This record gives sequence, C-alpha cells and structure tokens, in this order.
Amino acid sequence: MMLLPLHLAVMSGKHWTDGVASLYAAHPRAASIPEPMHHWLPLHCAAAATKMNANTTNYNLASVVKALVHHRPECATVVDCYKRLPLHLMGATANQAKLANEEGSAVLDVIRAYPEAVDARDDAGAVPSVMQKLKDYHLHCQWNKDHNDEMSSSIIQKNTNCTAATIMASSCSQEA
Repeated sequence: MMLLPLHLAVMSGKHWTDGVASLYAAHPRAASIPEPMHHWLPLHCAAAATKMNANTTNYNLASVVKALVHHRPECATVVDCYKRLPLHLMGATANQAKLANEEGSAVLDVIRAYPEAVDARDDAGAVPSVMQKLKDYHLHCQWNKDHNDEMSSSIIQKNTNCTAATIMASSCSQEA
C-alpha cells in the first residue's frame, strides 16, 4: 500500500487550512488508515512532523493535530508498530517554546481525547516524554488562562509521577 495524499500532506508540514482540510473532506476515512511502514495514521504523522521535516512550523503541526483530534478523536487511541501513541511521538520533539504555545494546546487536545495515553507504555516501556515536559513547563497554567473547561483546570503536579491519577482538577494558583 502506498501513502495516501492525506499522509503526504501532513508529513510535508502543511497547515490544516493549506490543503489538508480539503484532503480530509474529500476522503475522511483516510484519517483512520495507517501508512504501511510504521502503521501511522495521519495523526501520528502530524505528531512526529517536526522530526521528519525540519522546516515544519509548530503552528502547522498543531493545526493538523488539533483538527484531526477534533474530527477523529478515536485516532488518539491507535498505536503504531512500536505500540507508540500519537502522544509518544509528540513528546519526541517538544520543547519549552513549543509547549508554551499552539502546540501545547494540541498536546492537551490529544490527552483530552485519550486520557489513558499519559500512562501508556510503548514497546520499550517508555511513557510519553511530553508528560515530563508538561510538568516542567507548567503548560496547564497557560491552558487554564486561555480556556475554561474541565481539562483546562487540570494540574500536573511538579515532582510527582505523571500518571492519570496525578492529573486532577485544581487551580494553578494552588501550586507551590
């Protein structure tokens, strides 16, 4: 099987509004079809896009991740051939600058779609590395300022194990 146009557009770093949305609209089922090599859905491709294409901007990556999760939240639950979820792949390239902006809200959208992903282990036994980065950068505080919903009031406490149990309703003002 060859790569579908949706996979190719996402891998090339296209913004959602720069043709990716049109490809999705023409063939929505393509969002649920894995590519043949790593068994990645387009969501996996978007999550790992900065690794694959150094010219991909964070905003492009985030726009596609956010849109795909919005249209196909079940794709956040799909593992690749190494049992990695899209959240595992997002963590591979995340840094403070990325997590403090649009990409950070995309990470939280993926977590909202599949909260169990924060504890999921891949074939190597690793949990998504983005979880440690979320704790370190207190992204949840920025999200809480920008959004007022159940996930936005979550807190990932610093210096605790980052499991689903540590994501609990709280206010950022309660942090030490």
